[in-house]
Amino acid sequence: MTTWIIGLPLCPRLGESGGFTASRQVIAWSSRHAACALSGFLTDHSLPTATIDTPPSCGRPPAGGRYTALRTNTSFVSIALTAFHLPTDSMQYLADALANFQVQIRLVAIIFVIAMLIEALRPAQRRQPWRNVAFNIGYTAFIVLVNVLLLPPLLHFLQPLVQRHGLQIPIHFPDGLGWQALQALVFLFIHDFFYYWFHRAQHRFSFAWPLHKLHHADESVNVTTSLRHHWLEEPFRAWLILVPIGLIFDQKPVTIGWIATLLSLFGFFVHMNVRLSFGSGTWIFAGPQWHRLHHSIEPQHADRNFAAFFPIFDIAFGTYCKPGHDEYPATGLHSRENLNSPWRAVVSPFTDWARMFGKQAITQQQPGPVQQPPDQNGNAAANQDAR
Repeated sequence: MTTWIIGLPLCPRLGESGGFTASRQVIAWSSRHAACALSGFLTDHSLPTATIDTPPSCGRPPAGGRYTALRTNTSFVSIALTAFHLPTDSMQYLADALANFQVQIRLVAIIFVIAMLIEALRPAQRRQPWRNVAFNIGYTAFIVLVNVLLLPPLLHFLQPLVQRHGLQIPIHFPDGLGWQALQALVFLFIHDFFYYWFHRAQHRFSFAWPLHKLHHADESVNVTTSLRHHWLEEPFRAWLILVPIGLIFDQKPVTIGWIATLLSLFGFFVHMNVRLSFGSGTWIFAGPQWHRLHHSIEPQHADRNFAAFFPIFDIAFGTYCKPGHDEYPATGLHSRENLNSPWRAVVSPFTDWARMFGKQAITQQQPGPVQQPPDQNGNAAANQDAR
């Protein structure tokens, strides 16, 4: 859901009036000089990537007035890619995928602001503390930095794997807006199938839950909650969602860019703190009320509504829960654990895993089996206390 957020701090003209002047100046300075450094590197090495206008004030003459790069506002990502010596075809693929990046990131930023304004006008949960929103946005900046470092070497390893061993079944529709929209819809449906099982596994298995717990710890679900994921989740998503899809299907890079944009925008939508019900159409498309039940602390909503886009997967696999009229339950963890601090957000999965493996070691030393009693539904109570 946060694919394009990597470039958000570097998006030109975001927040040119108002606060955060010092931060904006630092971002502008670092973005400009990073872009210039990348411009020189790529020009000197003659990489066959997309040609973009040279940014002003680089302090060196441009090569023919243009430079080979991925966009000024993706310079941090690009530098990370070159630092890990990605092969030329990987650079070219990324350049093609980011061909419309500037338009896409502006669209994401505009929709993000509009969503926050709508939340203020018709909130499902009133008087949400701003400190939660501030934490979500601040923590996202950290996630961006970490993923810029983690994802390039992952891409370096995964792309040859997909190219050599994939079926590469093409999903190429004719050109034209309508056909391309249908192509994106088909891909989203395929993506949602894999996402459904990945998401369900995060709730089902005790070793997977600690990574996902941070997302569910938000007691004030709103548009910023879609950005609130542990920094290790994105690499796991790449392995368990994108790799299977990439092994089976072939997609145009430019389509991947727009699909990533749709994933971000829809993530904003379903997490909105707004009173919006689809009524009898809830089973067709996911909405804010339906997804809020997934974040609910009410026991009847536990482990329900896993799909990102299409509730039909929850219906097919027995995890669908339709919201009642005007049903907007409280959200968060059953344990009410507070993870709204940078340190706890970063280390909580590791402390949970250490506690989990420590208990297993103690259990193995016991003379007899030690087992948690089942709950009223007959299920083992392994994870319920933490949720």
